[in-house]
Amino acid sequence: MEAFKVSEARRSLTDSAKIAIIDKQLTDFYWPIVFRIKKDNVVWKRLKDLNKRLAREIEQQVILANHREILKIIDERAQAIFNPWKPVQPALIDAIKHYEWHVAVYMALRAIGDQRMPG
Repeated sequence: MEAFKVSEARRSLTDSAKIAIIDKQLTDFYWPIVFRIKKDNVVWKRLKDLNKRLAREIEQQVILANHREILKIIDERAQAIFNPWKPVQPALIDAIKHYEWHVAVYMALRAIGDQRMPG
């Protein structure tokens, strides 16, 4: 039944409609996440050069805040990963689940004052 639905959706959508859907996915979901991850990477690389107290504060105010925002985007806009003409990629769902677990452990470690990084 799922294959039939995908087949019907594929036939009914024009190329311009598909492009509009992909553009909305990029604008509303993927680019906001990518931007925040890139921002975290730049900040993270510079943390090692700072004193520990300042580094912890930046980690809380920037990096963990970005992770919370990414989780919010995933929660509020998860429907953006679905294309009506293509089945959902299990690898994408697995990557999102892995990211959510990683962030949950990371935040919990910091909440209890543990400076280890999640595995």
